[in-house]
Amino acid sequence: MNMQRKSHSPELRKELALKLLKNEKYPFVSKQSQSPEIKMTRSTVIQRRRPQDHPVNSPIIEDLLRKCKLLEELVKKSKKIIDEKETKIQLLLQLLKQRENCCKELQMQSHKLMEERQILIEHITQLESQLNFQEEEEAYSQDGYQQHMTNLNNLRHFLYQIRHSNEDIPVFVDVDNLTYEQLLQLEDTIGYVNRGLSKEQIKTIPKVSFDQCKTDEQLCSICQIEFESTDKCRALPCQHLYHSKCIKLWLGKEKHCPICKQELEIKMPNQYQTEEKEMVEQ
Repeated sequence: MNMQRKSHSPELRKELALKLLKNEKYPFVSKQSQSPEIKMTRSTVIQRRRPQDHPVNSPIIEDLLRKCKLLEELVKKSKKIIDEKETKIQLLLQLLKQRENCCKELQMQSHKLMEERQILIEHITQLESQLNFQEEEEAYSQDGYQQHMTNLNNLRHFLYQIRHSNEDIPVFVDVDNLTYEQLLQLEDTIGYVNRGLSKEQIKTIPKVSFDQCKTDEQLCSICQIEFESTDKCRALPCQHLYHSKCIKLWLGKEKHCPICKQELEIKMPNQYQTEEKEMVEQ
């Protein structure tokens, strides 16, 4: 029995292993049905199966290994690209931050320059006003005052002649209501008759820059020249706007608006009214 078991046991094991590999099933045989000749364990079948299974799966494993290597290379390349992009993004963020800082600094400098410019413009405007006032004062003190005194003396002489003459001429003459011929006659008697405002009266009309005026007028009606933002202008009570020099010359001869003919009623300061009254009474 021992000899027969040794001679048939390997063949039976081989046959059973082949059947198991073919059917891909593992038999579960009870201990009573198992004979000593065909008794095999599961581990034996697995050991028999592995040598045959390995050569079949080796190309697949190699392909998988190759793909894994390629995937690792792709991962490395992707990581490298991502690192480069992150570096570029960091550089861009730094540049953006520097640009933002530069913009803020430029805005601060621009704001500071605008403030300094506004202060300078106000200072220049004050200096111009002072200079114009000094020029007007000098002109009035030299020529205007002499002319004013001459006219007052002529008027005083004319009134004196009227009072001592036998002609029926009113003592008080309303120059504004005289005709052109009467004005010529009066001018021949006392000299040029000025119907305009005095320089002191003209000075009471405020002088401003055109850019500070809220008006739709773009042209000076006297000189027919367009206004510029830095031009010095004067607005009459009727709200008509003119160049300061233009309306000054006009009001020196006439005391009404060149456009609407509205008459200007500007009272003289008490100082000048008192002087004129005293000179007339003399």
